[in-house]
Amino acid sequence: MLTEEEAGDLLSVAPGLQQFRDALFRLTGRHPYLLHYLAEKMYEAGPEASLRAVELQSRRHLGDLFSRWKETLGAKRCAVYQALTAVPAGQFETEEDLRQRASVDELSEPLRVWAFHGLIEDPDRPAVGGSLFRDWFRQNASVGAAAPQPDLAGPIQAIHARMLADATVHGKGRALEELVAAIFGGGDFGVRGVQTERDY
Repeated sequence: MLTEEEAGDLLSVAPGLQQFRDALFRLTGRHPYLLHYLAEKMYEAGPEASLRAVELQSRRHLGDLFSRWKETLGAKRCAVYQALTAVPAGQFETEEDLRQRASVDELSEPLRVWAFHGLIEDPDRPAVGGSLFRDWFRQNASVGAAAPQPDLAGPIQAIHARMLADATVHGKGRALEELVAAIFGGGDFGVRGVQTERDY
């Protein structure tokens, strides 16, 4: 993790970035790669650049990188990071509380590794460094049970039935019924791109 002075020097190489300094620090936690990445995207977007637009685009593009980080760091370290993401900003838990929340026996090595990689601040008083990786982690990489999958078969079946009924009521005939059947896979509801409970 860069110091504030080092991070400020990185932003000073491109005109106009200093006005976004605090927001960029919050997003990246002064992680050198992430700060450089966002700064470069802001510079490429030009003087009328919207930080929010660049942030949203970056969040989409960084997912593969973040996934590799998560896989490289492993389940135990990720459990510790997940425990840290549950601590409100500006607050600190005791080592024992954090160990229990993460369900691990030992904290020092995971905390040192996260700090070394610039994703948490001070391992002696650990806190999540920046919101880009934290938000991705919360949405995509939480340790534990997999998120429940939505049951789409019921709603899709209802739409299918309604479309067929409309075709009959409005006298659209066999051609529309065949189109509806083709869209919904002949009544199997295995719509391309949509997983139903049968696909799991």
